[in-house]
Amino acid sequence: MYLDNSNQAVIEGLKKERMMFLTARRVGAKADENERKLVDDLKRLNEELHNRIIQMEKELDGKQALELELQQLRKRLTVLKQVRASIKKLREMDIKLE
Repeated sequence: MYLDNSNQAVIEGLKKERMMFLTARRVGAKADENERKLVDDLKRLNEELHNRIIQMEKELDGKQALELELQQLRKRLTVLKQVRASIKKLREMDIKLE
């Protein structure tokens, strides 16, 4: 009778340990799954941010190209104004010489 109670206590203890082990294993598996999901989410977010950076760099390149073109056009306009002023002066001098 004593051995039966002792064996029963051991069996109950082993059952409890097994249940705790299975619970811990389920919790660990769930944690692993959550970690994988987080890693996947971070990879996706990183890729989205990388693509956004590339897009913004292209937009910046386009804006810089337009700004450069605008500067060149302003320089041309300045030169044209100077040429126009020079032509005007030459005409005035030509009129005086006549």
